[in-house]
Amino acid sequence: MADKVSKTSNEPFLSQAQQHRNLADHTRQMLSQYLVHHNNFIEEIQSSHMASGLQPYLDWWESFHTSLLNHADLHEQMAAHLEDTVSGFDEVDNNTAQTFNTETGPS
Repeated sequence: MADKVSKTSNEPFLSQAQQHRNLADHTRQMLSQYLVHHNNFIEEIQSSHMASGLQPYLDWWESFHTSLLNHADLHEQMAAHLEDTVSGFDEVDNNTAQTFNTETGPS
């Protein structure tokens, strides 16, 4: 009795999902590491004569930082969607195989 009808491997989907998770993790890790240096830089600027020109940069940084975090989140969501696709397809494929085996009898 066949347990699958059409799909033979989950590997391409799961491999792609892992790549998306790796990208999300890497982006978050790099941001976290950068923030240490960034915060030190901002503290130095705020205590200098250049503090008055800092606000446009801070506004830009906040927007950029948020965009990078959103980008990491999108990679995480894509990984989850790929995994859900594999699960959903496996379920449909198994149900189709069971229906086929029931209608045609044992192999």
